[in-house]
Amino acid sequence: MSYWNSLYTHRKQKGMTQKAISKSKKKEIKPLYRGYDYQPKSESFQSRREEELRRDKFAWRVGYFTMVIITIVGSYAIYWAATL
Repeated sequence: MSYWNSLYTHRKQKGMTQKAISKSKKKEIKPLYRGYDYQPKSESFQSRREEELRRDKFAWRVGYFTMVIITIVGSYAIYWAATL
C-alpha cells in the first residue's frame, strides 16, 4: 500500500538523517566517566591523582587506627563484664 506523500516522507527522513550524522561528526565525543586509565595531556591531572591517592591512603590509615582502638576497648569491656 502506497501513501500519496511517501516519496516526500522518504526524502525528508533521509535529509534529517544526513543532517543528524553531519552534526554528530562535528561534535567531540567526551566520555561520561573518566576512569583512572584516562590520561589527558596535562600534567596537572597526574598531580591531582597523586594527591587524591595520598588522601585516600591517609583516610584508610585513620580508619584502621580507629577500628583497632574500638576493638581493644570493646574487648576490654567484654572481659570486664565477664569478670563481674
